[in-house]
Amino acid sequence: LKDFGRIYGQYNNFAHVSVDAIAKLIVQSEQGELNGPSLLPVYNEELAIPFYGMHVFFIVCTAGQIHSVFEEIFGCGINEEEAKWLFLAVEILKKADIIKAVPA
Repeated sequence: LKDFGRIYGQYNNFAHVSVDAIAKLIVQSEQGELNGPSLLPVYNEELAIPFYGMHVFFIVCTAGQIHSVFEEIFGCGINEEEAKWLFLAVEILKKADIIKAVPA
């Protein structure tokens, strides 16, 4: 993931809602200094796209690992159609600037 090492701590803080500023991004109800959960879903594109992208990226990586294990154990891994879907997922992640190709 692009800059993943640098932002891992920020993702961790978000997951545990340990930083007040982050918590405020996911709540909609505020009264003075009190924040509460929204009764309606809150969509924050700035947060949703990288988190969803990270989720998809981990699925693609897991599929790659499963392919390697199955190749070694059973002599066959993912099929051609599955490989096309994984390739498409990677291309979408690149287009969304979630991941980037590392120069050889």
